[in-house]
Amino acid sequence: MDNIKDWFEEVISLFRDEYQKLSEGEQKRIGNSWNFLSPCQIEVISFTDPTYQVIIITHFTWEDDLNFVIHKAVPIYDAIPHFEEILKEGRWQKELSDEDKGQFLIVDQDQTYGKIIEGFFLQIVKIVKGDVFVKHDENPQDSFGLAITKNHGFARLIKGDITKRNASSFVDGLIKEAKERTELFKKEQKPKSTENSVQGFGTYFYPPIWIDEIPQLTFREKMGVGGYLKYCKKSFDVDYNGAKVIVNVDGFIGVVLDDKETSKKILNKIMAVLLFNDISTETIRDSELENLTISDTWEIKGQSWSGQPTLRTDLGMEKWDMGPVDIALKRSKIPHNKLKAIIQQTEKVDPAFDNSLLFLLEAYTHFRHSEYLQSLFMSWLIIEGYLSEQLGELLNEKKATNKRKEKLQHRSIDYALEILNLAGKLEDKDYGSFEELKKKRDSIAHNSKKEITKNDADKCLNIAFALLKGKIGGV
Repeated sequence: MDNIKDWFEEVISLFRDEYQKLSEGEQKRIGNSWNFLSPCQIEVISFTDPTYQVIIITHFTWEDDLNFVIHKAVPIYDAIPHFEEILKEGRWQKELSDEDKGQFLIVDQDQTYGKIIEGFFLQIVKIVKGDVFVKHDENPQDSFGLAITKNHGFARLIKGDITKRNASSFVDGLIKEAKERTELFKKEQKPKSTENSVQGFGTYFYPPIWIDEIPQLTFREKMGVGGYLKYCKKSFDVDYNGAKVIVNVDGFIGVVLDDKETSKKILNKIMAVLLFNDISTETIRDSELENLTISDTWEIKGQSWSGQPTLRTDLGMEKWDMGPVDIALKRSKIPHNKLKAIIQQTEKVDPAFDNSLLFLLEAYTHFRHSEYLQSLFMSWLIIEGYLSEQLGELLNEKKATNKRKEKLQHRSIDYALEILNLAGKLEDKDYGSFEELKKKRDSIAHNSKKEITKNDADKCLNIAFALLKGKIGGV
């Protein structure tokens, strides 16, 4: 690995010569991952026992062309402190440009190029940990890559020593790929007649489920050698109010719609109705939705996602990871006919209950995460809605004029409680429970130092659940 700099200098020289011979269309098809156009900087981080190389190609306009940073090779067991030292270097402390900030979700206030590389380093540690029991090929192999930003380069992990590749053959391969991509692009511009792809959105059920029988993985599969990707096939599809819902056996569910917000509402409504069928689930957040490509046979052909990882999105990465993993330990088994029936049941639920179902799902999700204050507030919205509805029915029974209805229905929820109880529409026991919870809710609203206990949130959630259960039911 002593000749890394010489190897890259040869590659860059050959690449730039061959690039000039390409047509304008072919030049546009040069991939971002192995692009050596000016300005180009190369940083190489090498490890031994076994051999790995981290190759970072940047196109920083604020740095000189042909700037090489070649780190001395260290044993792989020193990777973590080595990465820490590299992240402290000045070139990675530079703040992201305004254009680049829009390309990545970085929660940390320190929005630097180093934060992107840090995420890459974390993935490398995870991959290398899984490679301990895998025999390395003598030839260098690409393992994992990440775009630094759209215009500022690419980082790649190589198993082995890249300088063992013939520089000329390596460049010939890059040029050949550019020409092939150009031809493919031309073909894609022609009208397609064989298969029609449709946009959709989806994510995983969480807590995780498996449809029908859970595969019994072999020891090799549990260790991630081959993984369980081959088991992740379509289970069924079902019509849903003019759309199509697709469910895979590994618990991935997608909606064939090009509207993300509507897709999320459909999915969360399904999640909420699951609760009435004794299936635990949680609210789907916007950032957890994947973009889907759907074939005309209603199968998910492509998935893409970018966002902050959650336990739900981690399920999508798990089947690609080197093990160990045992899906039987993590997932609940659900028969496909039961889940299909629940989705069909959800389709029939009156849209008037959509908000209440979402409130219930949020309340349940918060409760699972021990967020009792938020849970109680969401549950109370359902109770308030129920009391307002009951008051409206009472006024209709009494044939109250619109003027009187408007006057009475705009009073506080205290007023509704008292009227309904005095009119015999709310039993004393229920009146007492609602009054107690209302005081809890009001005490928090007016005094932030008050606390909501688990029992408070549980009681409010159970009441809200009971109020909706009669209207929603179960399969």
